[in-house]
Amino acid sequence: MENPTNPIFNSLKTLPEEDRSLILVFTDKEIMSGVKYCKQHDEFHTRKGDVKKHLIHQWAYADEFYAQLKLPEFPKEQPKRQGLDETIPQLFKILFAAAAMAEKESEQEKKGFRFH
Repeated sequence: MENPTNPIFNSLKTLPEEDRSLILVFTDKEIMSGVKYCKQHDEFHTRKGDVKKHLIHQWAYADEFYAQLKLPEFPKEQPKRQGLDETIPQLFKILFAAAAMAEKESEQEKKGFRFH
């Protein structure tokens, strides 16, 4: 650990463990999460591509970084979405109402006045 003011941050002189989630701090003071170091390629991988090493100022393990922020624990499971069994009848009701309104409008157009 090379940073005496905040020991969780490291420079690139110390490479992180492979496949652990990282937080990167860039030389332009931008911060990026969701990064992993790949020892085989000697690269920092993200979902959007690789990060150029010369742009990285420091890195920290994400779990240590978040623990230091003392944030509430992140939910482990996403809330369940409404199932299709519940959604399909609601969609039919909406479609039926839209069709009824369209039919009502076309009847009024035939009579010579518009429904607003």
